[in-house]
Amino acid sequence: MNELVFKELKLNLDIKICTIGEKEINLTKNEFNLLEFLIKNKNKIYCRQEILNNVWSSKVSLRTVDTTISRLRKKMKDSGKYLVTRLGFGYGILE
Repeated sequence: MNELVFKELKLNLDIKICTIGEKEINLTKNEFNLLEFLIKNKNKIYCRQEILNNVWSSKVSLRTVDTTISRLRKKMKDSGKYLVTRLGFGYGILE
């Protein structure tokens, strides 16, 4: 099984499922891809443009990153605390 694990969060890359503990979290394709990118590159802050270049395949607004991060935090509940914002710099997942 091809899986990424960060604390209690698991991403199954083969079947595109996210679980926190034992509970499955329904994510959109972009939410899943963003979370995958941030977990693979944990402990680093990325600006919006870097995230867009690595996660989205089409041209979208920089604000799309903000909206997607916000939705992810809500869906992840307590685990959303690992998604950090560094004002003026960008976003990342920190241990």
